[in-house]
Parts: sequence; structure tokens; C-alpha cells
Amino acid sequence: MNLSETLLISIELEVRKAFPEEFCGLILSDESLVVLPNEAEDRVKNFDFNRSFLSLYEGNISYIIHSHTSKGFFHLCTPSSKDIIAQYELQLPFLICGMEETHFTPPVEYPPKRRKKYIDRPFIMGVNDCGTLVQDFYLYEFEIVIENNLLKKAEDRKTYPQSLKEEFRDNNFIEIRDWDKDALIFGDILLSSTIGIRGNHTSIFIDRTRVLNQSTISAYEPLENLFNSIEKVYRHASLC
Repeated sequence: MNLSETLLISIELEVRKAFPEEFCGLILSDESLVVLPNEAEDRVKNFDFNRSFLSLYEGNISYIIHSHTSKGFFHLCTPSSKDIIAQYELQLPFLICGMEETHFTPPVEYPPKRRKKYIDRPFIMGVNDCGTLVQDFYLYEFEIVIENNLLKKAEDRKTYPQSLKEEFRDNNFIEIRDWDKDALIFGDILLSSTIGIRGNHTSIFIDRTRVLNQSTISAYEPLENLFNSIEKVYRHASLC
């Protein structure tokens, strides 16, 4: 995502104008911003627009953009479950920006583009999280594409998928049983638990002293800090 300074200023002005309601619009391929009326029932918490606008600009849309005005537990630009569903159905990239009181948060892209940057990624669920870190790492280190299949296959896509076991199985990972520190190899996925949800966090084994971990900021961390919290180990079949 490379937006010009002029476009970013225009976005911020429209987001501020719409606040406390959510702003929504389209960014076209020539970097023009089309402001759309937010037709959601609760415009403070959601956005919606007339889908006929998509036909009007068909073939010329770079992004659907909207703002969030309350963050709850997560980062202000975290894609909501409704955002995830809408993006999946519309098959157009989203930009999500934020406005809270007087503070504007610049847009982030969802789904995120793959990139070879493993550290210093601020945690944003669905954008920079342990799952997207695994996807990027496996693509650039092993040329293995890890798909997010849970959302596509779920019959009820109203909440974030929380089971990683199915995700690993669908992507040709094998659970390593009776493992120990000496048996771990570069790229092994270490499954643990956070915020009271069992088996919902992954880190990546680098060597006998380090793991790659997405916390508040992604970083290489000492293996000993996480070792006792490891619940399962998964290895891609091509690495076995």
C-alpha cells in the first residue's frame, strides 16, 4: 500500500468530518477518493453502502475504505468479524483507518500483503498477528503458501476462527509427538495459549536459543521464556 500524502490528507479530513460515525468510501486506481453515504443502521459502530456503487466503478476500484471509531480490546484498525465477512464476499481489498476523540490512525490494509519483515510488526489482529507472521515466514523462508481456510470453509462466519488444529491439518502440517528441545528444527510451529483461549497462539522455532514471536511487537525472543508454555509442535510435511 503506497498512498500519496495528498490522498492520506483527504482521507483524514473525511474521517474527521464523519466522526463519531464511521466513514466509508472507495479509492480508485487514479488515487481519487469517492465518499459514500454510510447506510448502516448503527453508523457509529458499523458501515454499509449501496452495492450499486461497485458496479458504477467496476474495474477501477483499488480499495474499499472505512473508519473505526471505537477499538474495544484490540487495535483501533483491527478488522471486525463483519469486515472479514464483507471483504470475503466482495473480494476487494479493504483499508481500515481509525478515529478516536481527536486522534486519527492511518489506514491499514486487509487482507495484508505478504512481506519479508518479521520483526517490529505491531500487533493488529488479522493484519499483524501470529498467523500472518507464520504465513510470511513460510512463504519467504520455504516458498510454502499457508492458506487461511477456516473462514472460507466455516458455515457461520460471524466470529473469528479460533481453532488452529484444523488450519494446520489443511495446510499439510504434522503434529510432532514426544518432542523435546533437541528434536525441534528451524521453522517448527510451537502452539501455546493466550488470553484464556486454549491453543490459539503460535510462535516459530528458530534455533536452540530463539523463537520468532508476535507479541505486542514481533521479535526474536529467548526460547526459554516460552518453552514451558508449549502445548503442541507442528512441522510442515515437506520439512519432515
